[in-house]
Amino acid sequence: MPFDYENCPAALQNQVNALTFSLHEFLGDNLIAVYLHGSLASGNFMMENSDIDLLGVVQTRLNPFKRLAIAQKMLLWNKTPAPVEISLLAQEHLTETPPLRCQFHFSPQWAARYQQFIEKKDASHWILKQDFEDPDIPAHIYLARHKSVALLGGRASDVLPKISDEEFLKSACADYRDFHWRTDDLTDCAYQILTFCRILAFKETRKIMSKQKAAQYVLPQLSQKRQALVNRALDYKFLRKPVKKFPPAALEDFKKDMFAKLEGFLP
Repeated sequence: MPFDYENCPAALQNQVNALTFSLHEFLGDNLIAVYLHGSLASGNFMMENSDIDLLGVVQTRLNPFKRLAIAQKMLLWNKTPAPVEISLLAQEHLTETPPLRCQFHFSPQWAARYQQFIEKKDASHWILKQDFEDPDIPAHIYLARHKSVALLGGRASDVLPKISDEEFLKSACADYRDFHWRTDDLTDCAYQILTFCRILAFKETRKIMSKQKAAQYVLPQLSQKRQALVNRALDYKFLRKPVKKFPPAALEDFKKDMFAKLEGFLP
């Protein structure tokens, strides 16, 4: 059963609040705002396969060892119980068009590498040493302005810059540069199939939809074979039905169709 921040299990709400408190305690007044966005803000969070999505703003840029210390805190709170993804942006970079530069980023995919950096007390990696461009940032800002919970600071619409629909689409499509299916990972295949549907649904309607609603919107446009692929992804993600491996040829056919439909926004 999906839920949002207000009606989620106490352990999940405690995780979000404790993480925010820990970050604020460490950064003090330099931390201007923290926003919870994504599925836990919109009411589509599922304990089995959703992340906590956070976006923060700092007043002044962070040095490498502060970034390393924040990574240590994220490792402490990650997967207790839910995975965490967070990006921190400097206030001065929010005036860029569109804002891309990032002060800090953590996701479960980075956890092992951050652990290595901490053990070696090594802050020389580019993700710690410098401001870096993250093409996902405009999409995060757009989603936070659309629907978010202000855990710290003012409303997202007052703090974060406006992102155009076109900038959002380009940002949402950025991950598909040199995209290849991870055919041995059912969870990732289902996620990518439904994300394609969500992006296409936005392109055609200019509405933010859940993955489930977006898939239902896109289904009538698809061939029978492509419909079967999307339905299999829905069954796996939302009904937890056991499914066989997604056929590689069907995945490539679906990708080709989505790329054609999203032409102009792909990197």
